[in-house]
Amino acid sequence: MNTISLYSKALVGGLVTALLMVAVLPSLHAAMSLPLRLLSTVCLAFIMIGVGKEFQFNRGAGRSQAGDYGVAMLAAAVPWLLVALWAYATDLSVTLPADGHIPAWVAVLFVARFSAPTSAGVLFSMLHAAGLEKEWMYQKARVLAIFDDVDTILLLIPLQMLILGPRWQLGFILVATVGLLVFGWKYYRRINLPSGPFWLMAYAVLLTVGLEALAAGTAYLDSSLPVHVEVLLPAFVLGMIMRLDQPQRASASKLPFWVSLVFLALVGPALPTAALALNLADLPTYLGHATAFLVLGNLGKMAPAFFYRKEAKLNERLSLSVGMWPRGEVGAGVLAVAVSLGIGGQMVTIAALSLALNLALTGHFIGMARWLLRPTPLAFKPPDWAYRWRMPVIVAFFTVVLVAC
Repeated sequence: MNTISLYSKALVGGLVTALLMVAVLPSLHAAMSLPLRLLSTVCLAFIMIGVGKEFQFNRGAGRSQAGDYGVAMLAAAVPWLLVALWAYATDLSVTLPADGHIPAWVAVLFVARFSAPTSAGVLFSMLHAAGLEKEWMYQKARVLAIFDDVDTILLLIPLQMLILGPRWQLGFILVATVGLLVFGWKYYRRINLPSGPFWLMAYAVLLTVGLEALAAGTAYLDSSLPVHVEVLLPAFVLGMIMRLDQPQRASASKLPFWVSLVFLALVGPALPTAALALNLADLPTYLGHATAFLVLGNLGKMAPAFFYRKEAKLNERLSLSVGMWPRGEVGAGVLAVAVSLGIGGQMVTIAALSLALNLALTGHFIGMARWLLRPTPLAFKPPDWAYRWRMPVIVAFFTVVLVAC
């Protein structure tokens, strides 16, 4: 647990440092944002290559993989829609792009999507620190966290099209995302590549440089919408395609530990500046809404507990759901894209503050997930009818949401 405590302090310390920089030295925070973002991206790429190396994919279990994607999509959709409904019900303000004519509900849905993706980098770093790599919940969380991040990336494309109209850059991102998934499936464990810790760092740097060059090159063609491919998926696919049957020298390198520590310390400073520069007079109101976003988002992430009855006990399924609570880099990326599109207002600031609260509580979330896996199983067992009615309840929920929209 000492490692979890250290990682938690890194998360909170990075967040507090960013708040102080914005309050006292805003020019320094602005000057440091780019190098800190690049360093954070390199660390995330390193972590996700390692996750891809550990990923177990059964080509003959297509139905199971499709089921996992369905559960991940549900675990992303429920928090998203709950947060959007709260924003509607409380009439939070959202400013629209000056040159656009989009309805407010599109902007609300776009911003609310920050609550959908699990932070894969934060989650896997913390679960490793908790020593849960051999648990069923870790194996399943590794799949669901990747899938709900991919689902968010894909969903942002039609949402951006509603705001900007059809653009070739969005089509490129869609083709690249699908192409990476197909490439990873086709060449799974087929390519011989050195896979030591320092090689993984070299790959992470190359991926980061390549994707930044792509963004810079497309910005030269059209500065209003550069092509920005998140490093998460390319790094994960790179880890997937590496052959692992080659003899590897045992390594006692501490590099993975330090990379995770640095990444967690940089998640806070990577938050949009709107979260870090708050008017103190508005703080109590904003904090109440941010807490509601946090609670609703985490309740929505409990969806996986209603599935996998034949694979795991109730406490394991609850642990899996709680383990999906951490948010971070992808959620912050959604808000950054929203701001770049000209969307602002109370909801963006509150969403970013909610992400900050989530980061501060991440260590407690992981501790709760570990506590649920204690040897004594939960005595409570839901009745069978609770599972038989799960799909009608889910369909009814989405019907109500669609009518409300």
